[in-house]
Amino acid sequence: MKMPVSLLETNDLNRLDLNPYNVLILSEGTYPNGAAEKLKTWLAEGNTLIALQGAAQWAIRSNLTDEKIKEPKPLDLRNVPFENLSRTRGAQNIAGAIFEAKLDLTHPLAFGQNEKMAFFKSSETLYQISAVPGATVARYTDQPYISGYVSDEMLQEIKGTAALISRKSGRGNVILFADNPNFRAFWYGTNGLMLNAIFLGRIY
Repeated sequence: MKMPVSLLETNDLNRLDLNPYNVLILSEGTYPNGAAEKLKTWLAEGNTLIALQGAAQWAIRSNLTDEKIKEPKPLDLRNVPFENLSRTRGAQNIAGAIFEAKLDLTHPLAFGQNEKMAFFKSSETLYQISAVPGATVARYTDQPYISGYVSDEMLQEIKGTAALISRKSGRGNVILFADNPNFRAFWYGTNGLMLNAIFLGRIY
């Protein structure tokens, strides 16, 4: 689209002048002390923060929004032999699988999309459905599995959780993607949601 993009170092986030930017995309990674307070001020001015995967966790834990991370139920390993413990725990990892989510087509972030969409998931991080009406843009269906490996336990945990949430923060918006909608630049299905977050994140 030939639009200018600025690549910023995460370690510099608490020192940078954010005034030239109206959209920030936080990728997977760690962020410095003081960054959250700076972002709160920036959001209050009407800007848009898009947080992907682990960055969405950081945004919640840094109180940029009061959404909830869903903690999976602990595995019952009492009857698992020692030699199988590592394999049993590792089986709960999601290295890359495809799940179906349902979109709220009345939400601006779902503009131009179909009601059902395949999401590529490459992490075990899950988010509860937002308690705020209209904030959950996409949620995994009750029968979400499409393709790839997922344990029976994790599949049960994924059902009905949030894939995409948008919340007001001051005059701005915090948009949380449970996973990366642009994973390795080949998962085109959810690219439209990312573009909507960038271009429509300030209109509602």
